[in-house]
Amino acid sequence: MNGRIQTVTRRLVDPLNLRPEDIDLVDVVRALSNQCRYGGQLERFYSVAQHSLLVCDECIREAHRRRLPLRDRFELAWWGLMHDAAEAYLVDLPTPVKSRMLAYEAAEAAALAAIAEKLGLRWPMPDFVVEADHRVLASEMRCLRGDADLPYEPVPEITMIVPIAPDEACRRMAVEVCALSIGEQQAADAVQPGFVLPIDVERRALAAHPVRHLRSDFESLIDRLTQQ
Repeated sequence: MNGRIQTVTRRLVDPLNLRPEDIDLVDVVRALSNQCRYGGQLERFYSVAQHSLLVCDECIREAHRRRLPLRDRFELAWWGLMHDAAEAYLVDLPTPVKSRMLAYEAAEAAALAAIAEKLGLRWPMPDFVVEADHRVLASEMRCLRGDADLPYEPVPEITMIVPIAPDEACRRMAVEVCALSIGEQQAADAVQPGFVLPIDVERRALAAHPVRHLRSDFESLIDRLTQQ
């Protein structure tokens, strides 16, 4: 295939030269759901998609604590959900391996930049999201592996993590993509700039829109995933 891979949606893409037009969120969501974290060195399968959902939740919690504007909250939630999206095309590597492969790190940054352009997110990824990722990592090490010597402070709200199957992780991540899409669109129309919604109201609003009512580019995402 001349250096290209075939994705779930039958696209042929070069993972080392990823372009915004190559990216389909169906491919991202399904691939992350099928990949195990920590190089598979866990007692049970735990997907990159489930990790991404936890980072998204932590971004929303922390943005609320800091009382950031709603517009920033949505972008940070998107980044939390997509911070590992490059791994849909480059696969997940354990950090000790990744840090010694400079070519991989360059390809990962380029892929993330393409994904950011596709979704209209600022680049580079905000440090806010990196810090949330670190806190979730510490929580995973404590909950999934029983580690006591943690490199970062864990998320106080995460006291237990129950790994879920790939199909369920895929479904939940697809729902979150749709919820963020429609929530962001409606918030832009209905909320004055700078107005901050309480987090419980915000989350209820995001969850309240049936898939059939979506008017975004991701309208058919769940149906397409189900058909694969």
